Amino acid sequence: MFNDSQLKMIKSFFIFEKESGNPYYYENFEQDVETEQPLEEMEPTAVAAFLSALFSFAQAQPALSDLRTVDMTTVKLSFVEKNGLVFSVLASSLYSPLDLEFKLRTLASLFISEYGETIKNIDGMIDIEQFKPFSYHVRQVLFGETRSIPEQALKASQLVLNRIVKNIKAVRGAALLSFTGDVLYSLRMNSDILVSAIQILEVVHAKNLFQTKYVLVGSETSNLIINRISEGILLIIDSDPRGKIELVLSDLVQYLKALKDIITD
Repeated sequence: MFNDSQLKMIKSFFIFEKESGNPYYYENFEQDVETEQPLEEMEPTAVAAFLSALFSFAQAQPALSDLRTVDMTTVKLSFVEKNGLVFSVLASSLYSPLDLEFKLRTLASLFISEYGETIKNIDGMIDIEQFKPFSYHVRQVLFGETRSIPEQALKASQLVLNRIVKNIKAVRGAALLSFTGDVLYSLRMNSDILVSAIQILEVVHAKNLFQTKYVLVGSETSNLIINRISEGILLIIDSDPRGKIELVLSDLVQYLKALKDIITD
C-alpha cells in the first residue's frame, strides 16, 4: 500500500506509441477519499493526442525542442521518448521535475529491456493485457526510494572522494549526488555551495546539458564542477577559483574513471 502523500503526488502513468498514439500501458493511482478505490481513469488516447499536438508544436519552435514537462496549474505532465515510445506521468505540480525525469527514464529502460522483442513482433492490434505485469516495476520506481548506491560501492566511492580532496590542491570539497538532488555523501562541502549545486541541477535538467562531459560554473567564490558518473549519480567538486581549473580537470580524470568503475560495476 502506498502512503497518502505519494498517491496525491503521482496521478497516472502511460506508455504509448509516439506516431500512432496507441497505448501499451496505463494505470491510474488516484483514489476516492472515502472508498480508497481508484477514481475514473484518464483516457490514454486523450493524453496521447494531447502530447502529439505538443510534439508537433515543439518541432516548429526551436526553443521548445527539449520540452519534457508541461505545467498546468495544479498538475504537471512529464514525458520522455525512447525507441518510438512515449513514457508519461501525470503528477502534482509540486513534484520535482528532476525526480520525474529520472524515474521515467528508468521505467523506459526497464520496459524496452523486458518487452523490446515483444513490441517488434506486434502485427496489428496491441494486446495491452500482456504488459500488465510491468505494474510491478511501475510501482517500485514511482513510489520507491530514489536510486542510491549499494553500501559497499558507497564506501569505496568515499575513499575516492577523500583522495580527490587530499591530492588535488585547489579542490576544497566534493560530494556525490543522485540525479534528483539527493546528497549521498559530502566531504568538506560548504553548505551554501552545495545548495547552489542542487539549484544548478535544475538548470542543467532544463537545458539537457548532460550530453557534455561536465558542467563548469565559475564565480568569484568557487569553480563548481558537475560530472556525470552514471545514469543517476553525479560528482560535485568545489574548487578554489584562484587555482588553475585546467589542472583540476586534468587531475580529476583518474578519479572519475575510478568512480565510474565502482558505481557502474
